[in-house]
Amino acid sequence: MSVKYTARSTSDRTEDWPFWMVVDERNINVTGKLFEKWSGIPASGGMFATRETATALAATANNLAAL
Repeated sequence: MSVKYTARSTSDRTEDWPFWMVVDERNINVTGKLFEKWSGIPASGGMFATRETATALAATANNLAAL
């Protein structure tokens, strides 16, 4: 299975940062799109998440993409 979505820190300097995002294979922030897709709540563009939420969101997106 190829990984399409990846959780990563919004800081280029440290992984120990409170703001994270999910990026696609083009390195574009898709956190808001994924959140909107599964929650039905408008995200109004890009958004950030905690490390745990971004990691879970990326894993879920990758699992669903593999189906």
